[in-house]
Amino acid sequence: MQWLFYLLIFLAPFLGLVVDWHSFQWARQIPYLGSFDAPAADFLAMIVLAGGLFTSFKSIKVTLRHAGFFFFLPFLVISVLSLWQVAPDQFNSSLKYLLRPILFFYLMWVALPIMLIDSEKILNKVIKIFFWTGLLSALMGFISLFFGQSIFGFWQRATPISFWGLAPLGFNHNLLAEVLVATSPLAFYLFVRHFDQAKKFYFFSSLLIAAIALLTFARAAWLALAAQLLIYFLLSHNGQEKLRHLRQWALPALLIIPLAVYMFLFSISPIVQSSNSTRLDLTGIAWTYFKMHPWFGNGVGTFVPLVESTRLFTVEYGDPLDAHGVIQKIMAEQGLLGLITFFIFISWILSRIWRGWRAADSDNKLLLLCFFMSVSGSLIYQLFNTSYYNTHLWLPVGLALAAVNVIPAKAGIQKIYDR
Repeated sequence: MQWLFYLLIFLAPFLGLVVDWHSFQWARQIPYLGSFDAPAADFLAMIVLAGGLFTSFKSIKVTLRHAGFFFFLPFLVISVLSLWQVAPDQFNSSLKYLLRPILFFYLMWVALPIMLIDSEKILNKVIKIFFWTGLLSALMGFISLFFGQSIFGFWQRATPISFWGLAPLGFNHNLLAEVLVATSPLAFYLFVRHFDQAKKFYFFSSLLIAAIALLTFARAAWLALAAQLLIYFLLSHNGQEKLRHLRQWALPALLIIPLAVYMFLFSISPIVQSSNSTRLDLTGIAWTYFKMHPWFGNGVGTFVPLVESTRLFTVEYGDPLDAHGVIQKIMAEQGLLGLITFFIFISWILSRIWRGWRAADSDNKLLLLCFFMSVSGSLIYQLFNTSYYNTHLWLPVGLALAAVNVIPAKAGIQKIYDR
């Protein structure tokens, strides 16, 4: 079961590896199954969860407590209550959306890692596996720079690549950038913690991951990486260590200057201005429907149908899109109470990691700081994107909370989850 879990960690970010049951003749004969498709990692997660319930030494009660179930529960309850606003012909679809992805992401990507990562040995293996996922994604982005046409001027944007029509990360550059933002702090951690040849390998790997994230030219990625860097320099107490890292990263930082100039020119180009218009119109639609049902929203999973019913949007932009930001998504679907309860859950997550970092012994402080950076960067990204209910956000959360549980505290400080 442990090896299946490691495989799950590796595959989880690859949302483009989809199992489509409709392509199997025998599956089409089974009601509902033939119309079901999902990333391969989702099916593997269900298998691992089923096995974990039988083999894990942790009780379900303890796992849910460590996963903040009582802080997640209010958001789940509001999501259920929002179904009362759903039209009858949309109800089944909204109910399925409640189960997956909303309940699904919590069970599979938050609770499951906490259940199975019960030692520092397992945690260290998982960190390295997650790092390799980020490095492989960065290599895909690097290869993409040599193919295709530039999106603006002369520079090619880093994007996911496909093999014979199969794109492991999907096709959108944001899907690549999200993985790199989540794994970049952990690559940095491995660089700091290793020596000799391994240290050089992790240095160039972390440099590649960060560089490809920047070369996606996703504005959210730039903001997330900047926030992660700021968090590190604000919270890292070792002044000499900061100075040493500044010297090591001085040359790469100088190379970012022409890239930043290009990013600015790209940001004011017609391509990006069109994207801004789309985002503003989607935000306007979210606000309009929020005012119609401000407390419980219009029901989970209804944003795309609401956009589809807005004829002016479809005439202007074509196919309906999901909300480009978790705030717009929740305020339209679960209303003000949904926003409040989601904020409570997120606040608990960040507070738990923060308190874990403060309580950790000196050898492990950097690791929890890097997890805090990973989760914070992923959250910032979802203020502007659509992966608010999938692995790109919630797997880093699950790994960070698992790390808080297994990392030793300073002598004389009570373990964080026993407070």
